[in-house]
Amino acid sequence: MSLIKRENSKNWYYLFQVNGKRYFGTTGTSNKKTASQVEMKIRNEIHRQRFLDEPVTITLGNALEKFRISKEGTPNYKNISVYENKLVGFKYHPKSGEKITVGQLADKNTPVHEIRTKDLLNYISIRKSEGLANWTIRHELQTLHATLKHVRSLGYMVNEFLEWPWGDLKVKKGKLRYLTLEEEKRLLEELNPNREGRGLKPVSKRPTKLQQQLQDNFDLVIALLDTGMRYSELVNLPWSAVSIAKGTISIYRSKVDSEDKLYMTDRLLSVMTRRNKTRAGTSRYVFESSDGTPRKYTPHSIQRAIERSGLNDNSVVKEKGDRVTIHTLRHTFASRLVQHGVNIAKVSKLLGHSSIRTTEIYSHLSQNEASVEAVNVLNILQTQ
Repeated sequence: MSLIKRENSKNWYYLFQVNGKRYFGTTGTSNKKTASQVEMKIRNEIHRQRFLDEPVTITLGNALEKFRISKEGTPNYKNISVYENKLVGFKYHPKSGEKITVGQLADKNTPVHEIRTKDLLNYISIRKSEGLANWTIRHELQTLHATLKHVRSLGYMVNEFLEWPWGDLKVKKGKLRYLTLEEEKRLLEELNPNREGRGLKPVSKRPTKLQQQLQDNFDLVIALLDTGMRYSELVNLPWSAVSIAKGTISIYRSKVDSEDKLYMTDRLLSVMTRRNKTRAGTSRYVFESSDGTPRKYTPHSIQRAIERSGLNDNSVVKEKGDRVTIHTLRHTFASRLVQHGVNIAKVSKLLGHSSIRTTEIYSHLSQNEASVEAVNVLNILQTQ
């Protein structure tokens, strides 16, 4: 038996070789006797696969668990746990711990060798419809990719012919799209819940549910623009995290395992005050579905307003380098702060980034001090 301990973990790890191939991982237990049994089981599975040519299958749930356990003690362990849950169709509310259903790749009992390329494509489509950015979906599929590679190294069957659709999840590295004040004004005019025309009945004759959805979309966009919160963070925001008296929002960010306090702008405070006064007494969430759970419907109507505003006209996209999506509102928040001299480190904290390197996509928007200094020098020289 080859069991070892690591400094950053209380659990035992196995380490052995079979036919010159090295196998290493955690047993998931601090009990040495149990760890020995786990190691023996892994050895037997590898032996059956390599020497008896027996296919060893494993379910998606068990495969994800094995990969997660193998990453115990690493900085990315917490994120892997989150992605693991989402791949099988759920996540936990960051504060209440409530289990929330999301689009899944497959049932946790699905054998991993039965996962097909079409399942990956369908998963991408579902997650995009839920408002997730390409970068987030990419992280989730990268977790799956690493999981399959890990269990394959342990001798389990996987689909060797999967085509990973990374091209559908490109993260643009060119121009960063954000809204100008004029573009924001046009978008808010298209979202104005009291607007008429475009097939809308007068406000007095509209169904209450429709008017509420229009108001929700308008208020939600204001909140995204003025806080830089992720869409998923905002739609899961409970009233208990909002202080009208102090003008603050307390938000727990599971990605960085920290709770931040965000101060509201005057217009956002006005929105929250109005919503607070008109909400039902049993209402728990700021943006709530009819069944009392966080808003479920995806932001398609907001995207349609973006299109009607002309923000994604071909000529505009060509000039500005990218299309506007609901995630652009987060970029807008960060871009405006950087352009007006707010330190990148502070912006990173406000956005809830786990690393300042992520926030550096906005650094080129800050004032170019070297260029300003150069112009001053040249102006002086040209007057001599």
